[in-house]
Amino acid sequence: MPPLPLISNPSLPSGRLLGVLPLLGALLLAPGCAPESVESPRLQQVEQSVVTLPIRINVGGEAYTDSTGKVWDADWGFSGGSPLVMTQPISGTEEDPLYQSARTNGQFSYTLPVPGPGVYRVDLHFADELGPGFHTFDISAEEGMYVEGFDLGKEAGTFNAYTVSLDVMVDDGQLVLEFGYPYGYATLSAIEVKRSSWQALGGLLTGAANTSFPREPAMAVDAMSRPTAAWVESVHPESGSGYVTNQLVVRRWSGSQWLPVGGALGSPEAGNVISPSLVLDASGRPLVTFYQPYADSISVFWWNGTVWLEMPPVIVPDMEVPEGISLALTPSGYPVVAIAVKSYFSWSSYDTQPRVYVYQWNGLAWTQQGAALESGTGLGAARNPSLAIDRYGRAVVAWDAYDDSNPYLSRGTVHVFRYEAGQWGRLGGVLNHTPENEYAVAENPSLVVDPIDGTPSVAWIDEARNTVNRRIFVARWSAANGAWSQLTDDGLDGWVRYATDAYGPALAAGRDGSLVVTWNERTQRGTPHFLRKWSGGQWSAFASNPHAMMSSNYFVDSALALDVRDQPLLMSPINPWANSPEGFYVRQFVP
Repeated sequence: MPPLPLISNPSLPSGRLLGVLPLLGALLLAPGCAPESVESPRLQQVEQSVVTLPIRINVGGEAYTDSTGKVWDADWGFSGGSPLVMTQPISGTEEDPLYQSARTNGQFSYTLPVPGPGVYRVDLHFADELGPGFHTFDISAEEGMYVEGFDLGKEAGTFNAYTVSLDVMVDDGQLVLEFGYPYGYATLSAIEVKRSSWQALGGLLTGAANTSFPREPAMAVDAMSRPTAAWVESVHPESGSGYVTNQLVVRRWSGSQWLPVGGALGSPEAGNVISPSLVLDASGRPLVTFYQPYADSISVFWWNGTVWLEMPPVIVPDMEVPEGISLALTPSGYPVVAIAVKSYFSWSSYDTQPRVYVYQWNGLAWTQQGAALESGTGLGAARNPSLAIDRYGRAVVAWDAYDDSNPYLSRGTVHVFRYEAGQWGRLGGVLNHTPENEYAVAENPSLVVDPIDGTPSVAWIDEARNTVNRRIFVARWSAANGAWSQLTDDGLDGWVRYATDAYGPALAAGRDGSLVVTWNERTQRGTPHFLRKWSGGQWSAFASNPHAMMSSNYFVDSALALDVRDQPLLMSPINPWANSPEGFYVRQFVP
């Protein structure tokens, strides 16, 4: 008996036997093998018991003990769908009976009790009996779409065992799995739920009751692998009337809970908080920077362990408007700020070179590092700077130069410069995947340097307007060749569809030469977030899970950091359809 089933049907219909007959035109099942009509679930009275893992369910079938002695419960926990039984042998497995039963229909769901909040590995087992195009459906968990338009017959072939593994964050004691039908009938053969290699750090990171729309996350990790997280959120007037303002919130992980780091930052009179950046000093205390439109400077705050201390601001050059900020620390602990700008007169007509200014704190004042950087690629605005400093104290900055003065010929280019011997030098050429394509847009670079040898690597989005594809590309600087070495021939895909719509890349570098990258892809039914690792000359998924790490229902990026073992921590947004708090979950990979 499974623990605490919510919905079950103890009298399982015998199902139908599936033969192999040709399919003509529309969906045709062999005589006698159509699914049963949708069952009317019955509530079963059971005694409440302690929930233990793993949970194994032989979907659509009877209890089953596999060849290794694992026991799979008879089908329970479902709502909707109809059982289906096949007799054909299943390739790729020794557990044919597990895959020869299934639940199928346009849509159905499973609600399963779990021991409590946390991250769970969910292995979904499938076998297709009809071929490509028939079982095509979405896979959702906890109200988030994890796999969109999954064509089982195309991915697995017919009568072949196939497994989809998900790592799902659950914020209560119920795991909800949903299988939908945008194109065809959903199907499922077995479910296994167990502990994930990802560990949730506390619960939902969220602001006060009068706040909403948390966004622009940032995260850094101290020498004990404890993260500090920051994000921007909107503040609504408690009286119900007045202006909505923004503020920056900072929290740190104590090892057992999230603790506030002082009060929220940002002056309501100065406008919305934009482009926050976060680093930790050698003692693990945070420094943050951000910009507010009605101020003529960049705010810099340092936490002294008790209160936030405001450093002298970084003055924005006259007639320049910040388009992004990035913060880093020198090996001796001095902050450095990069500011991407566009001309004040470039709102309607771009008439200046995209420029980036870099300033370093010398203990008394901010001093500009070299001359302003210019892209040299035409007129427009500099945006999205990403700054890093290597162990030798050399600053490296990447940014994108963008010109959308003609919406039909928008062009974006990514540039990288390094500061050595008192001057800036360009590293290679522009980082577009297709630089000769006038319709291509390269943007949103995320730059890191190798902690050991200082080699820069960059991840960015490359969009070909003529194909409407936005994909993630990664390149590493080759000092021997004096050029960028592409690590992604055709870009990274979270889930291959007709077109990829990628956003928000974040890159991290390990001490072993590895790279980790995260990004999100925007779809009609959700925003799944993905994670990949570059090691040994190839990209791979963590814990054999190439699917989404988290899926939210609004467009907010994730933040990424590595702990002292070079294992990733991921700060991802959640905004369920239900009337629940919105915020961020932080999870840490513990192999």
